[in-house]
Amino acid sequence: MGRPAAFFDIDGTLLAVQSAPRYALFLYGQGWVRTWDVVRVLHYLSQYRRNVLDTAAALERAGSLIAGISEKEIADLSEKWYHTGLRRHLDPSICQLVEEHRTRGDEVAILSTSSPYLAAPLARELGIEHVLVTRLEVEGGRFTGRPIGPVCYAAGKLHWARDFARTHDVDLSKSFFYTDSFTDLPVLEAVGNPRIVRPDRLLLREARRRGWKIVPAGRGSGA
Repeated sequence: MGRPAAFFDIDGTLLAVQSAPRYALFLYGQGWVRTWDVVRVLHYLSQYRRNVLDTAAALERAGSLIAGISEKEIADLSEKWYHTGLRRHLDPSICQLVEEHRTRGDEVAILSTSSPYLAAPLARELGIEHVLVTRLEVEGGRFTGRPIGPVCYAAGKLHWARDFARTHDVDLSKSFFYTDSFTDLPVLEAVGNPRIVRPDRLLLREARRRGWKIVPAGRGSGA
């Protein structure tokens, strides 16, 4: 059979914070978005935490904001934002788990709804080779405003985890997934070693019911 993998979510897991509102505020400070756009992101985050987010509507709105914009411009801006505003929120204890899994010979991958423009600098810093995230369509070097499906969210995350397992000789029943969100339940149920980090209210209740291991963020080891 295949080898184990360790999948890591970004927001609330590798990062001790949620990146979306911080990115919205950063873009606001750069003059890229309006006050209403920031409010809308906060509203979406609230829906996400309650597991009632209309993903299609949120992606359509996000896509409309970047349609026609240069991919390189967004990539450069995101790189700047990561180093100046987000890097300090990396959780050392969860990042240490990345190294522990790598040392054991496990495949290590980011599995996140985030865009590749946030995930790339983070993965590069932590030495994570594989990045499974929400991809955005680009034509002629510019965004069309459309995501490339399936979106890496909820059941979409499970699709990409299974695809990764097939192509990298990974056995999901031996694998780990570290996350904070109830929306990741499909992947948590598919792996043999669910690991819960900073759980939202719904996930905390589910984890306690199922006896899943809760990793003490900032301190404990879940490997």
